[in-house]
Amino acid sequence: MIKAEQNSSKYGEGPEVVQNNIIGQPFPKITSKSLASTAVTLPETAEGKVTLICIAFVRRAQSMIDSWAQPFEIEFGKDSRFTVYEVPMISEAWKIVSWMID
Repeated sequence: MIKAEQNSSKYGEGPEVVQNNIIGQPFPKITSKSLASTAVTLPETAEGKVTLICIAFVRRAQSMIDSWAQPFEIEFGKDSRFTVYEVPMISEAWKIVSWMID
């Protein structure tokens, strides 16, 4: 069931879609290139690891991502069984300056 609610959060405006049956569902496949220009496909690349995947749709979400990613990396960063991925979801309009964003 998909339920639309009004989101009054300072991080987003407009309707927020909440899917009640998401628990237990596989993570959707995302393929892109890393900052090192290597191909990365999630969740396959993270298979077998405890993984924190941070997805940002707006630039102002970076502080929220940092609040999760930095403590995770401090606690587990030296352990190869743990990994963090930050996935910025930028629109086509930003492609022209993507080199600067990267």
